[in-house]
Order: sequence, then C-alpha cells, then structure tokens
Amino acid sequence: MSNILTQRWLVFAVALILVGYVTPWIVTASAGTTLNAYDLAEWTSLHPDVRARTPSLFVTFCVRAMLLWSALMIAGMQVLRLYRIVGIVTLAVASLPPIEFLTRFDDGNYLQQTAITIALLVLSIGLIVWSGAPVLRRWLLPTTASIGLLGTLFSIVHGMVLMDRFDIGVAPGIGVLLTIIGCLIVIVATLRLPSRLRPYPDQGHVTV
Repeated sequence: MSNILTQRWLVFAVALILVGYVTPWIVTASAGTTLNAYDLAEWTSLHPDVRARTPSLFVTFCVRAMLLWSALMIAGMQVLRLYRIVGIVTLAVASLPPIEFLTRFDDGNYLQQTAITIALLVLSIGLIVWSGAPVLRRWLLPTTASIGLLGTLFSIVHGMVLMDRFDIGVAPGIGVLLTIIGCLIVIVATLRLPSRLRPYPDQGHVTV
C-alpha cells in the first residue's frame, strides 16, 4: 500500500470516526432518548452509578476522549500542517465545557471537559511541532486508534447497560458502528505499512 493511498484512507477513517461521534450511539424505542456521543457523555455524567464508581465519571471520559484520540491521529498524519492545526483546534472547541463552567469550577463534569480540551491542544500541537521521538510518532496512529476502539466498546456497553434498566429497548446506533469501523481502518492501514513508509508528521506532507 503506497504512502499517499494510506494517508487518504487515514483521512477517510478519521472523518468516519467524527461523523460517527455526532450520529446515534444508542437507539431506543423513544426518539427522545436516542443518544449520540455528546448526549451519551452528558447523560452518563449525571448518572449516580457513574459518579459513584472509581475513578469517577470514567465511562463519561471514555466517550469524550474519542475527540482527544482523533486529534492525536490528525496530528500524526502526513498532510499539510495548517490542515492538521485547523482540525485539532476545531476538535478542541467541540470538547469545551459550557460557559457555566466559569461559575462552577468545582464541577467534576466540567473539569473533565476542560482537562480533555487542554490535553487535546497541548499533546496534538506538540506532536506537530516537535521534531523528536520518531518511534513515538510511528506508533501514534495505531495506538490511539486502539485506545479509542477499546474506550468506545467499554462506554457503549456500560451506557447500554445503564439505559436498559429503564426497560425502553436499547440497541447500538449507526454512530458507534462508524466509530468502530474508523478505528479499525486506522489500525489496519498503519500497521500494514512497512516502517520506512509509516507516517511521520515532520517529514514533508502528502496532499490528500
């Protein structure tokens, strides 16, 4: 598989993940309780079982962190640096907490969103501008995609278990399927490349 073709597959895969993120993850008999990833994260953050577990809000974190893993995948691509930065900043804005955070600094839910946003910006932009650690960058995409895949599976299973207690007929939605497929494409596309062709963010770019 050529490097240019792989980069196109990676762009397609991350786009698939992000489209999946905003389309239904959980579908129920009632349209009012059909949840995409944003809705699922917010709903689980309010559930007493999720807040009571250790670590607190971990299910919620697994859902929200998909934006972080997606930003790191974008940072590791071999496309124009400007495109990567725009994509990362867009995801950072999407992960921000609501404006109410400015008056509720002690809210664990808002603190989690803020921490993810800061980590997303610092790690992703840092990987773009940092010229060191080629081994780290070589395995960046398959590693973050694998973590995102496991987090998605963990959160959707626990989210469905929690919602099923309301006896409303719960099923996984198309969004979670798209997210899983996108992660799998990233893993397969990057691991099939020989090491000399694996994407490095600082060694030129491929126009996609």
